[in-house]
Amino acid sequence: MKTKFSVKNSGFFGVICLLLSSLLLSNCATENRCAKKFPQVAGYDSVYVEKIKEVPIYVPGDTINIEIPAECDDQELFVMENEQLRYELSIEKGKIKTKYIIKPDTIKILVPEIHEKIVIEKKPVEIKYVPKFTSLMSKLGIILALGLVLLFGLKIAKFLK
Repeated sequence: MKTKFSVKNSGFFGVICLLLSSLLLSNCATENRCAKKFPQVAGYDSVYVEKIKEVPIYVPGDTINIEIPAECDDQELFVMENEQLRYELSIEKGKIKTKYIIKPDTIKILVPEIHEKIVIEKKPVEIKYVPKFTSLMSKLGIILALGLVLLFGLKIAKFLK
């Protein structure tokens, strides 16, 4: 004997499914209850931040004099000058004289600067044990929710025909 599926026959079944689903779904722990039961642990993590910094280095000036005896007339042979150096080459009183004048300067060197920053993060603790009743109720809730979706899908399909 075959019975046809009708909206009249499924009304009572739908009410029972709705009551059971509300009972099973209300069994879920809320976020606050879960947070009290399974508190998060604060973990420390180090982050290294690297910045490039210009470090000025002062280079003092210096002078170098070199004299070599030679039998020549007095004369100025060569003079060169730029921002950091002056060079003179001349013959005076029977001596070849060279004079280097190094001007003081500041050199900038790029140096990595590393800062350690400690960050406190709340890390959830792994749940090591789930009670069998909770696991069973969650599985039943999933099956019941899928059944309700299927039931309402069939009702909508029947209604559209």
